[in-house]
Amino acid sequence: MASQKITDFSEQTTNEDNALIPIVVAGENKKITLANLLQKTIRVDKAAEINSVASKGTVSDADIIMLEDSEAANIKKKVTVSAIRSGLCRFYASSSDPTLAPPEVGSFFFNTTSNRFYISVGTSSSDDWIQLQTA
Repeated sequence: MASQKITDFSEQTTNEDNALIPIVVAGENKKITLANLLQKTIRVDKAAEINSVASKGTVSDADIIMLEDSEAANIKKKVTVSAIRSGLCRFYASSSDPTLAPPEVGSFFFNTTSNRFYISVGTSSSDDWIQLQTA
């Protein structure tokens, strides 16, 4: 192999876990399988990799989620859970009508006993919950 240039090798177009890749470690020629090289990466050609990772019970605002940014050529980026939540409306439910001021404008509240819906129009008092008319 030492007498061949890498440009002389034929191209491998499929990912085979047992494919060998030549490497040099401390001046010594060695080989590594593709599976060993990629064992700590997320691969698009392997099913259930994310599903095999440990679960987290409660998500916190500081948790980080990886994504591919469709507005930036799908490069990988990170986003916090709090940033995702800030773009979503909040939904609350209870067996009684709301008694506290809404935490933010645009939140929804549902009374599970009376089946009444409310939307928040302010954040000063419980009067900022406005009941929505339902058919």
